[in-house]
Amino acid sequence: MSNVPNVSIETITPEIAERYLTKNTHNRNVREVRVNAYAADMENGDWKWNGEAIKFAEDGTLLDGQHRLHAIVRSGITVQMLVIRDLPKSTQHTMDTGANRKFSDVLKLRGEEHYVGLAAAVRGVYLWNQGFRTFGGGSRSSVSNSVLLHELDRNPWLRDVVPLLTRVSHNAFLPIQVSAAIFHACSNIEPDDATDFFEKLSHGIDQNVDQPIFTLAKLLQKNRSNTTGKLSSTYLAAVTVKSWNAYRAGETVGYLRFVPGGRNPEHFPEPK
Repeated sequence: MSNVPNVSIETITPEIAERYLTKNTHNRNVREVRVNAYAADMENGDWKWNGEAIKFAEDGTLLDGQHRLHAIVRSGITVQMLVIRDLPKSTQHTMDTGANRKFSDVLKLRGEEHYVGLAAAVRGVYLWNQGFRTFGGGSRSSVSNSVLLHELDRNPWLRDVVPLLTRVSHNAFLPIQVSAAIFHACSNIEPDDATDFFEKLSHGIDQNVDQPIFTLAKLLQKNRSNTTGKLSSTYLAAVTVKSWNAYRAGETVGYLRFVPGGRNPEHFPEPK
C-alpha cells in the first residue's frame, strides 16, 4: 500500500454511496437529524461543495463522510465530492471535530444587523410554519443554514421586528424564538394588534397596559426569578398565545397556565 493518500474528485451516485457505506464498519452512530438536513439541501439544490472529503483508510474502511453518503442515498441526488483514500486508520479520531457553523455566524458573515436575535427569530418562524408547536431545541429544531436562509428570504420583515422582540426578551424575558413565531402568527390575523400587543409586552410589568398582557408579564417575571425550575419555552409560547387571544377578545384573565400532560392534556392553543 502507498504511504501517500490518493486524492480524487468523484461523481457519487446513490448507488455508489450505498457501496461506499458497506465499508462503514468503524464509525460513530448515524445522526438522523444531520442526514435529513444534508438530504434537504441536496434536494433543494442548496448543497455546496466546500472541500470536505469522503475519507477511506488504507484497508478500505470508511473513516469520514457517512452522513453525506447517507444523504445522497436518501435524497437520490448525485453529488460531486472530494474523495481521499489510503489514509492511516489511526487518523480517524482527528476528523470532523470542529463545531458546525451556527446560523447566527452565517448571518454575521453576511453583514446582517442583530444577527443573534435574527437567527433565533428566523428559526422560530420556520418551526411555526412547519407546523411545530414545540420550542427550545431538539431534533425538530435542527435544520440546515440554507433552509433558514430561504426562510429569511421569504420573511424579510423579520429584520425590522427583531429590535422590538429583543426588547421583549430583555424586559419581559420571552425568548426571541418564541416571540417571533407568535408575532408572525398574530400578524397574519391583525398586524396592528400584533405590534400593539408586543410593544406593550416589551415594557415588562406595567399596570397601564391591557390586563391580559399585564398578567402575562407577571408570569414571565416570576418564571425569570424562579430558582427551582423554569417553565419550558413551549409552555411560555402557549400562555403567550392565550394572553393574545384574551387581548383580542377584550377579556380579563387573572392567571395563565398551560397543561400539556396528565389525564386531560391541553392542545397547544392557536392564535385567534
